[in-house]
Amino acid sequence: MAFTYDPTTDAGLIRLLIADTDGDTAVFSDAEIAAVYAACGSSVKATAAQLLDILSTNHAKLAVRVSRGDVDE
Repeated sequence: MAFTYDPTTDAGLIRLLIADTDGDTAVFSDAEIAAVYAACGSSVKATAAQLLDILSTNHAKLAVRVSRGDVDE
């Protein structure tokens, strides 16, 4: 997965806004950011919002319900 981070570029600013700045734990590739950026009409804030929405949807899929006795988590 290609990862670059330069906050002086639009892609880098998007990474900064969504806190995806560590190459070792990056959530989105450069290509994914570029695709969403193009789909959002080259708007940095709209792209950041869309990527955060994507991220929240993915985390919602990982949610697990655990029951033990009378306790649900």
